[in-house]
Amino acid sequence: MATTIYTYLHNDDLNGSRIVSMDDCMCKLYNIKRNDSAFMHDFNGDLQKPALYILLNRETRKAYIGETDDFVKRIAQHMIKKDFWDEVLVFLGSNEDTLSKTEVQYLEYLTYNKALELQHFDLSENTQSPKQPHMNVMLKGKTDKFFRYVETLTQFIGCDIFCPKQMKAEAANEKHLFYCKRAGSDAVGYLCESEEFVVLAGSELRVGECDSLKPNSQEKRKSFVKTYCSILKGKIILKSDYTFPSPSAAAAMVVGGSSNGWTRWKDSDGKTLDEVYRKK
Repeated sequence: MATTIYTYLHNDDLNGSRIVSMDDCMCKLYNIKRNDSAFMHDFNGDLQKPALYILLNRETRKAYIGETDDFVKRIAQHMIKKDFWDEVLVFLGSNEDTLSKTEVQYLEYLTYNKALELQHFDLSENTQSPKQPHMNVMLKGKTDKFFRYVETLTQFIGCDIFCPKQMKAEAANEKHLFYCKRAGSDAVGYLCESEEFVVLAGSELRVGECDSLKPNSQEKRKSFVKTYCSILKGKIILKSDYTFPSPSAAAAMVVGGSSNGWTRWKDSDGKTLDEVYRKK
């Protein structure tokens, strides 16, 4: 069965805020960048409704899952109190199908527990586990269906918070793999259609950072290593697959210094990402 997915790009920016929907779908996704105040202004009326939302930082692999009666008011609070996120996924009912308070509470419960089970993201920003609300069988069935759309639309925009671990492993086996071996590093990964870059579990990162790396970047890398890596016999090993926003961000984390990922990552034939994907 075929499915048509529609994407509205705000200001025609492929990397900016967007709205994603599907044919005959009760769910609509607003993927909003933190610094995009113009989007919030333009769609203020749409967003003043009950919603399930996920605050995200894909680079640090942190997320916060919440629900609200009015997303506009709630996100204003998060802008002040939570610094970790740089984008938010907002799930609203399509057209006039506004979600009820019970529905968004149940969606928060489903979303949190699914993300917690898969452990692709750090959920420590959620200091309490959502509780399952009381609801009748018909409403529960409707909301379960809504959550399946949440999973689909989230994966469509390239976020793997709901991606089954087995599926990720199988996908990696089918990918064109690239390698980074420099200054003691030995990493492997692949390029996504969105031009994000996935570094695979078991990759070895360089011990230490380049002297030229700025202090704040050094601290950022040390925090990444502490959170997502293990130290085995003096080697820094990535514990699980990690999706970086770009090949260069991935290479920089692997080698501990500024690096052009499009030329640093090479496949088994010695061809760079640039040669494989940009010089066809």
